[in-house]
Amino acid sequence: PPSPSLVPSRMRAFGYALKRAYGRAFGRRLAPVAVATAAAAAAGGSFLNAAVIFPTEGGGQTSDTHRDGILAAVGNTPLVELKSLSQATNCRILAKCEHLNPGGSVKDRAALWIVEKAEREGLLQPGGTICEGTGGNTGVGLSMVAAAKGYKAVMAMPKSIAVEKIDAMRIFGAEVILTPSVPFTDSRHYFHVARKKAADTKGGFFANQFENEANFRSHMEGTAPEAW
Repeated sequence: PPSPSLVPSRMRAFGYALKRAYGRAFGRRLAPVAVATAAAAAAGGSFLNAAVIFPTEGGGQTSDTHRDGILAAVGNTPLVELKSLSQATNCRILAKCEHLNPGGSVKDRAALWIVEKAEREGLLQPGGTICEGTGGNTGVGLSMVAAAKGYKAVMAMPKSIAVEKIDAMRIFGAEVILTPSVPFTDSRHYFHVARKKAADTKGGFFANQFENEANFRSHMEGTAPEAW
């Protein structure tokens, strides 16, 4: 876990980033959630298994929005009708709000399924390290899941990726390895760097999102039934 002296600054940074990302949709009601999430992440994930209650429209709390830990908030995102498009096309058009997953993207689903599949198969043991090559969102999701479950995380990614994603992974306690933008055949490519890191680390697990069947199954068995 990071030094306690880093917690306030990380809370402010992450809270500000979330508010910027979702402020238009939620306004000031987002701030308490952002700060609570940042506090849990900054504490090394030790609070990420705590129950989370989201604020309601009136600023209160309701039992039907209770989530038993941050990972229970992955999935079951709302379907919102886009009324202007529905009227223009004379058919009902719905948007699946995947940005409302706790890590901020649809990739939270795959991250959770990949980790839990590895746990079931004995590929990831307590105290292990999750390693992955990522373009950003999957790395954020895996870092969040790792923090919540008590694993270490190492994410390799191109140094050209948005700094906000890099910061988000670090806030969740992950080590971030920045690599040059090179062809896949180059050993310095982030995919190969992550795979080697897993092989060289005791208890290392290479998530391998691009070939892991848990990635697409998270949508076949999770996202799809929610939408249809």
